[in-house]
Amino acid sequence: MKSNETLRFEVRQQVAENFGTDFATMLMDVIPPFDWDRLATKDDLARVIDPVNATVANLASREELSELRAEMNIRFAAVDGRFSELDGKFAEVRSEIDKSARSMMTTIMTLMITLHATTIASTAMLFQIMR
Repeated sequence: MKSNETLRFEVRQQVAENFGTDFATMLMDVIPPFDWDRLATKDDLARVIDPVNATVANLASREELSELRAEMNIRFAAVDGRFSELDGKFAEVRSEIDKSARSMMTTIMTLMITLHATTIASTAMLFQIMR
């Protein structure tokens, strides 16, 4: 069996040959590019919506919703607390990294200055020997 797109193309070609390109284009725009059995009907929607409506109707009262909302707020507050703890730990780690970076930079600068001073001293000694 031919694919839906292949069949659509062939139908468009036949219609274009017999009735013109404009009519073929208009006809293809009106016919959906998928199988008709893929469309949802009102009955299909009712089968999905009815259980949802029944579930909503089964919520006994606004009081239950309020209790549920309060419980969710408590749980979200706990999650917020955990995120605050993580923020604090990240701040500690960031502080340690900053300290380590400063220490490394100080060490590197000290080594560079020492190397530079050694190079200058070596150069001066070399010039004295060469004189």
